[in-house]
Amino acid sequence: MSTEFEARESAPAGVRILSVLLIAGGIIGIGLSIWMAVLGMQQPVFAVFAVVFAAIFAFATWQGVKLWKGKPEGYKWAKVLFAAQIHCCLSAG
Repeated sequence: MSTEFEARESAPAGVRILSVLLIAGGIIGIGLSIWMAVLGMQQPVFAVFAVVFAAIFAFATWQGVKLWKGKPEGYKWAKVLFAAQIHCCLSAG
């Protein structure tokens, strides 16, 4: 007798918190990108940037869901997405 429910490993609590940050940030970013596109309708450059940013935020949301599920590619891309948010500031002296 087989059951439909299989025991699978769930992601640890710390990983789930990070996945919530990716998902929430992605959703907020998509909303802000749409808002930027609406405000800049007369200038096509704003529309292009809005589409690019919306795609990046959608990717972050998608990877957040994968991270929540504990999939290996979610771990890899979460590292990349979080590292991309670290700004490097250099000053002379």
